[in-house]
Parts: sequence; C-alpha cells; structure tokens
Amino acid sequence: MIQLFPGMQASRPTNVRMAAGRQAAALGMVATLVLASTPGSAAEHVISREQLHQAVAETQTNSRANRSEIMQAFGSSQAKAALSSAGIEYQQVEQAVATLDEESASKLAERARAFNKDFAAGAFNNQMLTYIVIALATAIIVLIAV
Repeated sequence: MIQLFPGMQASRPTNVRMAAGRQAAALGMVATLVLASTPGSAAEHVISREQLHQAVAETQTNSRANRSEIMQAFGSSQAKAALSSAGIEYQQVEQAVATLDEESASKLAERARAFNKDFAAGAFNNQMLTYIVIALATAIIVLIAV
C-alpha cells in the first residue's frame, strides 16, 4: 500500500483509481505513437478510387474477352457437331465457361486463341477438329467439377 501521510494508508479505491489513470495514460501514449507513425492523413489512400475503378474495369474487360475467345472455339458448326457427337451440349459448355475462375479462363483462352488461329488457317481436318473440341470441352467441364 502507498502511504499518503506518515501513519496513514491509502484506501483500496484510491489504488484502483490510480491504476485506471495509469492505464488510460498508457493507452493515450500508445494511440499517439500509432497515429504519429502513420504516414499521411486518414483521408489519403494508397490507391485512388479512380485507379481502383480502372483496375476493376480492366479485369472485367479481360474476363469478357477471355470467355468470348473460348466460346468462339465452340461457335462453328463443325465444333458444335463435334460436341454433339461426344454427347456434350453447347449450353453445358457455355454455362461451364461462365463459371470458370479468372486463372482457368485465362489459360483456356490462350489455348482457344491458338486453336481459333489454326482453325481459321484451315490447319485441321474434321477428325482433328473433333478431337480438339472434345478435349477443350472436357477440360472446361473437369475444371468446373474440381
């Protein structure tokens, strides 16, 4: 116990008040240090709203382009016939492509671009086209199942 005057001891409530005061002072000091060490003001953000909006818009544009490229690979009448011969409906592929995550869509879009380029150049016969379309569709459906 703390002695206020010789022969007198402080009562318990005084000790509690002093401890609470010390805790409040310590909390105030910590808050001051934290606020003083924070660079910039609270209203200043690391990235502006405009930059964030632009990044989201770019991501959406890339996503749409990737999905469009994938669906273009299945859009020809020969590709639809190949899907049908494998028992896969075009709508199944369309729904599966819509649910792909961004990374998977990006990887498949790369393959679809190469396929579309070669298909346009006439590099595939009907049998090759059938195998490739079935493999792409199967990959998409498997990716969705995982």
